[in-house]
Amino acid sequence: MIGAGQLGSRHLQALASLERAATSSHADVLGVIARDYIGPAPSARLAYDRDGDGESEAGQAGAGLTDEDKVALIRQKHPDVVWVAGGTDGGSRDPVRDLVETIALGCTLVDGPPRPAIVYAGNADLRSEIVDLIGEEVEVRMDAEKLEVWYAQRKVDQFPRLRGTGKHRIDYRHIITWLVRKPGAFANYRYRDDLFPTSRFRIAYDLLQAQRPAKATREYLAILELAASESESGVDEVLQMLIATETPITADAVADRLSAEDGKRAVTDVAIEAVDLGLYDGLLQNAEEVPCLEN
Repeated sequence: MIGAGQLGSRHLQALASLERAATSSHADVLGVIARDYIGPAPSARLAYDRDGDGESEAGQAGAGLTDEDKVALIRQKHPDVVWVAGGTDGGSRDPVRDLVETIALGCTLVDGPPRPAIVYAGNADLRSEIVDLIGEEVEVRMDAEKLEVWYAQRKVDQFPRLRGTGKHRIDYRHIITWLVRKPGAFANYRYRDDLFPTSRFRIAYDLLQAQRPAKATREYLAILELAASESESGVDEVLQMLIATETPITADAVADRLSAEDGKRAVTDVAIEAVDLGLYDGLLQNAEEVPCLEN
């Protein structure tokens, strides 16, 4: 999360609120970058190495960060989402605007896709300017039964609305790219059970853990990525076959079986040309009248 301004008690409360929002559906927020500070998140939950590189993602204390420092930090960490908090409605504009400009530059310069998303929750009076700086805006429309996500005047996704408290809905297709890039987050993901679409996926992961514990997570995420990009039902059928025959499960084995099955379907596909029904009309017009026989 990134906030504008010094981290006084009021700003810490705002950042803590943002942290709760972020962690409602994703892994723990491990660090905070403020305009003049890098340090632990308000809850100080620094329990794990997020990207599996052996280094803590908590950040470190510092003061007087330059714009170059902020850009370099974003490029180094390559965050999935940057939450921008700070400023009060009707308050100072320049510090928030300057910070967002720096963040937008840093997100543009990160190495490789996907580009980090920027969520702005600061001074409402700056909203239109921030949209111009970031270049993108999505709108979430909510009614009694569903949530709709709109971008550029077009509906891009829709989800059923969940009733009650403490409920969630995770679609692995929305986060698989992030998980493949940061497999270390999988073990501690709070909704990990939602990343097993069928019982065969769960069995495959357990077998991988038993057979190749050091590479189990990466192999499973590669299989899940195949399900997202190719066919979930197709991957499920392949896993069922590999499990039944006690064949070692790997992402390459699943991909090869999928390709083989696609080849079989291509060979057995039968093309049936459309029938011109007008031919039947011609036959009826030329047919001789046949007298009906009465009993």
